[in-house]
Amino acid sequence: MVNEASGPINFTMLLTLFGNRMSGSVDDDEVVINAFKS
Repeated sequence: MVNEASGPINFTMLLTLFGNRMSGSVDDDEVVINAFKS
C-alpha cells in the first residue's frame, strides 16, 4: 500500500490509501497476515 503513494506520505495520504484499499475487493486472510508480518 505504501508503494502506491505518489508522493510523501502524511496522515491524509495514509487515510486516502487505506480508504481506496478498503473500497476494493476483500483480501484473503493470508494476504492480511503477511502484511502485518512485514
